[in-house]
Amino acid sequence: MGAAVIAAAAFYRPLVVWANNAWDLSSPERLLAMGAAVSLIAISLYLLLVRRGLGPGPTALGVAGTILVLMSWSQLPAGGWWWLVGVAVGVLVAHRRVSEAGARWAMLGAIAIVAVAPALQVVLSHLKNTEPYPIVDLAPREDASPTGIIEDVLLVFVDGYPSRAIASGWFGHDTSELDAELADQGFSTPRVAWSHHTFTRLAIPSVLELQPIAEPGPTGGWGNHTSTYRIIGGESFVASAFRSAGYTHTHIDSGWNGGACDTADVCLPNHPIDEALWKMLRPSVIGEWMASSLRSHTVGNTLRTVEQLSSLRLTLDGERNFVFAHMLLPHAPFVVDADCRPTPDPADDYSGLEEITTEMPDPGAVRSQLTCVDGLILEIVRSVGPETAVVVTGDHGSGVLGQGATSSHVWSDAEIAERLGIFLAYRMPPECPEPEAITNIAVMRAVTTCALDVHPPAHEPVFLLGSNDLQLVTLDRIRRIEQQLFQGSLDLEAWAADSN
Repeated sequence: MGAAVIAAAAFYRPLVVWANNAWDLSSPERLLAMGAAVSLIAISLYLLLVRRGLGPGPTALGVAGTILVLMSWSQLPAGGWWWLVGVAVGVLVAHRRVSEAGARWAMLGAIAIVAVAPALQVVLSHLKNTEPYPIVDLAPREDASPTGIIEDVLLVFVDGYPSRAIASGWFGHDTSELDAELADQGFSTPRVAWSHHTFTRLAIPSVLELQPIAEPGPTGGWGNHTSTYRIIGGESFVASAFRSAGYTHTHIDSGWNGGACDTADVCLPNHPIDEALWKMLRPSVIGEWMASSLRSHTVGNTLRTVEQLSSLRLTLDGERNFVFAHMLLPHAPFVVDADCRPTPDPADDYSGLEEITTEMPDPGAVRSQLTCVDGLILEIVRSVGPETAVVVTGDHGSGVLGQGATSSHVWSDAEIAERLGIFLAYRMPPECPEPEAITNIAVMRAVTTCALDVHPPAHEPVFLLGSNDLQLVTLDRIRRIEQQLFQGSLDLEAWAADSN
């Protein structure tokens, strides 16, 4: 029973994180592996102490209590050290005052609370959030054949990178060096480009399906996102078509909760500390060290993604390849400098910017992170040959204007421009037709239909805001906003005026 109560304590945080993200966690394996590792170490310590003559019951409770304190360090009122002292005092009192029978009852109670409660919550969360994210009817998967025009295709998402018009006009970001080198390598880099969705879970699948995947109107709860995660993981129209045509599908895992590989031919792993482990370890005794050295799980995972992409230099020779990668930068929090080094804790605390807030971050911090990603983009495109078709696209804009805290019913033109406007750079052979529009879906449709003899799904120019209650933005409004951006009349001052 002593081992059981220790295991319950070791798995408490993994189960809590899993339960709190049951609909948004495609791969809990690392969480459970961490719980198993902590259990093994703690049980070994427990057995050692018992062999030295300590009572099994109080010792097990003491080890279990120590685990809980260390794993919840920064969340404990009055500080973790006082809780450790309390655990130590409790163990000493239990050794002197509590019988082994009493200790067994205490362990049973601890197991009921520490293990059964979060485990039950995991089950209930999955039962409650089992409906998939509502999507339109997906096009049937069909076999395709290569046209022989494009040998390799590389699709890279840079999460949260706004359009060049927004990056330069609002944040003072100079993209001239990036634009010049991309132009030299045959890339088109429109100043204003668009996504069809404002959230990653919808935006990336829409590009892989070559059509917006949701419809306007209420969608109910978010559900467990199973459908969209499977699309991203390899069960998409694009990936299926390339695989059927004999392309090797390589998926580079991003370290995002929903970013795990699924049906890809080759899956390249992410950084050891992915988003799930970050959520679990951030409150622990090593959490402050993690935050000060890594700053965010997005940093290490993005750099690992770029390393994996660069390592494919030789792989992209001699056979047909379709490669998918999702970089978690320049998405907030804005915690790296222009050289991609984690910054010291700034005066403003950006830890809360794992989610969108209503506070505008320092434009300099945004600019530095964009500069970092520009260098990463160049590193990636330099690693592939000039014959490779490449699409580098944002999934949505930076979202720094607080849209997550307001209803999409009332978004201003500036908020729509900042969230739907995306960075987009693409290169195709001259034999390929030009995209029908400057959107990431249209560009990927052009690449796919140039590389493959395949019939893509019908595509309507639908632009949707929000998540739970998707709001339609008409094409006329998009064109009006685009004109404002070209004229320079849509800036932060316009947003501030609309907000007031």
